[in-house]
Formats: sequence, C-alpha cells, structure tokens
Amino acid sequence: MLKAILVLTLCASSVCAQSTASENFTAKMVNGRGWVLMSDVQKFTYLTGIKDILFAIQPENAKMFSVDGFRTDETAKSIDLFYAVPENLRIPIVFALSVSSAKFKGASQAQLDTITADLRKTAAQ
Repeated sequence: MLKAILVLTLCASSVCAQSTASENFTAKMVNGRGWVLMSDVQKFTYLTGIKDILFAIQPENAKMFSVDGFRTDETAKSIDLFYAVPENLRIPIVFALSVSSAKFKGASQAQLDTITADLRKTAAQ
C-alpha cells in the first residue's frame, strides 16, 4: 500500500510541476485539467495507484471503480473521452473513473448523464 501511495504522490507531483495552478484541483483532488496534462504513462500509473489503494483500504467499495475484463489503458481512453467535454474538467479523476466504470458495466446513457450532472454540480460548489 505504501508503494501505491508513493506512486500517486509522485504522479500528482508531476502534474503540479507541469502547472502549479489551483485550477488543476477540485476539493484537493486532481481534476480533468490535471488529467489532460498527464502522459499516457502517468495516466496508467495514476489509475493503477487509485485501484491499488482502494482495494487495500476499502475492497468492498473498490468494485465501484473497477470492471473485470477492461484494461487500464482502456479505462484511461474512456476518461480521456469524459474530459473531452469541457464541462467535465472540474470533476476529480476518481469520480471520472466511477463514471467510466458505470459505463463499462452497462449503465444507460440517461444514467450516465444523471451521474455526470450531479458530479458537475458538486464540482462547481
């Protein structure tokens, strides 16, 4: 677990080094503006770290952020598409991950729209 925390810290630090603007964070979490600054390797590392930490700390909730049969690079591409919509950029990465997972699990477009609208409202506060 310590390794996963270190990886996330290094990845987040890398995003901060590229741009120290607070606009890359929402509620002290890296958001879509930070995500688009990351390289593919950084995205893979960040997502792997999130999943490792969740499984170590809250395995019962980790399934909400992970779907068997989908690779991390596929998840990253899904998040790239999510953040291609400018209104989603303030949403923290971990919540974009939950939308991606819901999509992979077969959520309807109406369900995804509702989840995303709620996340936008929360991020705007």
